[in-house]
Amino acid sequence: MASPSKIPFIDLSADTARQTIIAAGTAEVYQGHPTTVLTRTGKLLCVWTTGHGGPCGPAAESLDGGRTWTRIDGRLPPEYGAECRNCPTLQKMVLPDGRERILVFSARPPNGDHRNCDGICPLGIAYSDDDGVTWRMAPPAEVSAMMPPTGFIQLTDGSVALFGQVFKSLKRAKDRPTDDQNVWMATSPDGLSWSPMRIVASAPEKNLCEPFAIRSPDGREIALLLRENRHTGCSMMVFSQDEGRTWTAPVDTAPELTGDRHEGVVLPDGRLFIAFRDRMVVATTPSSSRDGGGAVATSTYGHYVAWVGTWDDLRMARPGQCRVKLLHSHAGEEGLENAAWKGDTGYSGVELLPNRKKQQADNSKVSLSEQRELLCTTYIKYWADARCHSVVCTRLRIEELTTNH
Repeated sequence: MASPSKIPFIDLSADTARQTIIAAGTAEVYQGHPTTVLTRTGKLLCVWTTGHGGPCGPAAESLDGGRTWTRIDGRLPPEYGAECRNCPTLQKMVLPDGRERILVFSARPPNGDHRNCDGICPLGIAYSDDDGVTWRMAPPAEVSAMMPPTGFIQLTDGSVALFGQVFKSLKRAKDRPTDDQNVWMATSPDGLSWSPMRIVASAPEKNLCEPFAIRSPDGREIALLLRENRHTGCSMMVFSQDEGRTWTAPVDTAPELTGDRHEGVVLPDGRLFIAFRDRMVVATTPSSSRDGGGAVATSTYGHYVAWVGTWDDLRMARPGQCRVKLLHSHAGEEGLENAAWKGDTGYSGVELLPNRKKQQADNSKVSLSEQRELLCTTYIKYWADARCHSVVCTRLRIEELTTNH
């Protein structure tokens, strides 16, 4: 439990001009759990599920920085939609020959239902070597994917590392907050064949899961941000300075980073921009953090937010420079049909878009300046009515992330 945050707060959630609906929910159809990738050609790809943790299959691409989207479901192999389930994650890597490989990781249960896998489920892998034009399915990999792995990073030796979670006890693998999980790491030279899982983070009664991997601006260190799925404290983090061979013990993040399913990027100025589902709870009186009383959720609790700070802010668990409310969720509001539960949002893609020339009038002259934008994509109960969740993206400019906003 934290004291109320003193860092600046920026609310962009009501500005619908920033927002694009990629897949609209209906009273019957729930669009959920998207992730995105920006290919080296500037193309954006997005995959998601229908239903909460449901079947894979939906996919879209954008050629204009996320302003418009075209469905490309039919490009994915038939097995992807028929056999893969539960929160697919899009990733990219550079192969030894210089080609870019796009990967989609999912659960690929032998019986078609990942909920009956007793806590262990093969990893489904769809991949494209031609910028998402054609796709193939790789054989299932024997790493835990009941919840598909969420962390991914390219290592300095050219291989890639994948990070996920596995239940400590398969007898209690019911995907409940009272369960406990460990975070694992596996490596691969090509994204298709994987080493055995190796546990890299464990903490008693914290139920660590959904790791996000990010490299420090100087390239020397990797951090994993970890969801604390009992929601009794802050999120957690571990660090490696030897490309994942060893890791520090888990410690708390700053309260301002407390949330689920972190995803982010390093900005051109070296700051970190990390989006997530807000789970920050603060103490209302100085004594309440000691006696356990007086807890209250923040005004952004359960909404789609972002944190901005330096690497040192992250590592030292400092509050950071600012927090941003990206989108407002109507999930959990009383009286709504299909209201779901408060906080049902935040699995996301965060992309730093290429430079874009912007014309600026200066008296009688017209100058051109570089403009960088961030595109953040999530699933969210976008409307306060009976419609289910939608897949939505929103954009913001880097220069908006200032402490004097």
